Amino acid sequence: MRFEKLATICIFFAFVVAEGCFNGKPKCKVRKSVVEWTLIEGGCKDGFAHGPGKAEGSDGRVCEGEFVDGWLGGHVTCEHPEGDKFVGEFRKGKPHGQGVLSLPGGDRFEGEFFHGQMWEGKGVLTYGPGLKYTGEIKHGHPWGKGVIVSETGDSYEGDYKEGKRTGHGVATYKNGEKYVGEWKSDKRHGQGELTMPGGDRFEGEFKKGVPFNGHGILHGKAFKVKDGKYLGPEMKTPDEPAPLEPSAEGKEDKNE
Repeated sequence: MRFEKLATICIFFAFVVAEGCFNGKPKCKVRKSVVEWTLIEGGCKDGFAHGPGKAEGSDGRVCEGEFVDGWLGGHVTCEHPEGDKFVGEFRKGKPHGQGVLSLPGGDRFEGEFFHGQMWEGKGVLTYGPGLKYTGEIKHGHPWGKGVIVSETGDSYEGDYKEGKRTGHGVATYKNGEKYVGEWKSDKRHGQGELTMPGGDRFEGEFKKGVPFNGHGILHGKAFKVKDGKYLGPEMKTPDEPAPLEPSAEGKEDKNE
């Protein structure tokens, strides 16, 4: 009975498979792309997967789409047992074109893939349930112009490089604080203007996140900052650090 069943399967695939059967499955190859693939559903042509089908990778991933001469292409859905999922365009066995990649924990990318290299161009990155980035992306990181918004209502809009705020940007916080100016590696660095809740403000040069050179208003009184030291009417010598150290700076680093 077992041999009769195997023969039936071979007859069924006879019109597409010239090499016969092995273990009840046609000898139908899927071309390798990063991992080894085994066809689990679909047809063959000249010994290679061809037409609609489904294949399983050596890493446990299962992909379903259109095969052409052994290559998986067109619109494809791939799922991994650990929970990540890709839905989008494939070319010669790799993500290429528009697609959506969802990871366990809620992280998600929606945008353009290029020859298997993910996250080029514009897209959306969701970091868990509370932080969402929309804008230009390179090598999987915010890179270029973009906007990031937290679930608390804090936001940043401006330049990114290698996943960090670098260049010019505007940070706005739920508590009323706002910074407009230059950034470097997620720190306020360069020329900028910081406005605090209640009207206190500083305008001038920032260095590694804090006022360094400039002037402002503190508790209704004018003051200056020189080389990171506060100069004001209540000071006799410039020995104290500059005031208005951003209250939200540590929070920004943690979330963004």
